[in-house]
Amino acid sequence: RLKNPWKLQYWLARARPNFALSSEIGILPPYFSVDMRFAGFLHSLYLALFAVLWLHGNPVVAQKEVLYTQYLMNPLAINPAFAGSRTDLTLTGLFRTKLSRLQTLGSGQGFSSPITQSFAADGLLAGGKVGLGFQALNDRIGYLGAGGVWGSVSYRINMPGLAHLSVGLQGGISIVSIAGSVVQPSYGAGVYYQSEKFFGGVSMPEIAQQSFRGYLGQGYVQNTRPLFISAGTNLVLTENLTLIPSVLVTYLPTVTPGTDLNAKLWLNEKLGVGASLRLNNPAYGTTPLNYIQATAEFQLSRNIRIGYAFSSETPETPLVTQPRAVHDLVFRFIPNPQRFTFP
Repeated sequence: RLKNPWKLQYWLARARPNFALSSEIGILPPYFSVDMRFAGFLHSLYLALFAVLWLHGNPVVAQKEVLYTQYLMNPLAINPAFAGSRTDLTLTGLFRTKLSRLQTLGSGQGFSSPITQSFAADGLLAGGKVGLGFQALNDRIGYLGAGGVWGSVSYRINMPGLAHLSVGLQGGISIVSIAGSVVQPSYGAGVYYQSEKFFGGVSMPEIAQQSFRGYLGQGYVQNTRPLFISAGTNLVLTENLTLIPSVLVTYLPTVTPGTDLNAKLWLNEKLGVGASLRLNNPAYGTTPLNYIQATAEFQLSRNIRIGYAFSSETPETPLVTQPRAVHDLVFRFIPNPQRFTFP
């Protein structure tokens, strides 16, 4: 095992045509000449070896965390009981890009800006008693990746005052790629309450504790199992203005609980602008982060809504460098809307 993996990273990253690689790292003799294709191979080898060496001393968590950070645009991401809460069949697509890149020490050159695509759909069946939901995720950062598909089902119980209490279950598969793919079963559960003025829920979208060996058996990857507790209210300020404050508490056994303070203001049910202060966010299970998120949504028509979200940090990705800002584009389509819904 190398005593200084960063030295390996430095020398491999500087591989160029006719560049003499130092024999100090014990891989190539002095004055070994490489062509551009071989330099590209060394870059690929660097990424794989860096992942191995980093994982060997750092157990990580990387599966559905990126979905959790998008819950304001897609509440189904953290609570399967939300399926069907909007009544209408709703299709939501999100595209996330991070301007940060995997960078090499010494050369300052980067590889593959991380990107994420996710899709969610949910609606009601059986006369409004049963909600169904579906989610898919593809998250890539260089040669590392996470993804999966999950289905949700909820049962709605009518409550006084036109309120509903939903109990939901979720199941599917999670996929983690580190120079190869590992597929694991995934399941979760939650409850969700919704009335004209209030909403809230308790959920655990990942119940199973799972881990697997990393590339070439080095290190291990372990999933997170956060417990989410959410609550919020709809405050009608004027005929045309509605304020929606909410809070989310995220609990993980090994870190300080995280707290999100959110607020969104809707104007004429056309334009929604919001801000979120996320304190001790434990999305990746390492050192908790404090960061902000700003969102904007515009209702183009009865069927189509577009949105944008900016986050000042990248909590679910540990291998990126500055800048760490995240940009989300949101597209929502409702084939046959019966009424306007805020989330």
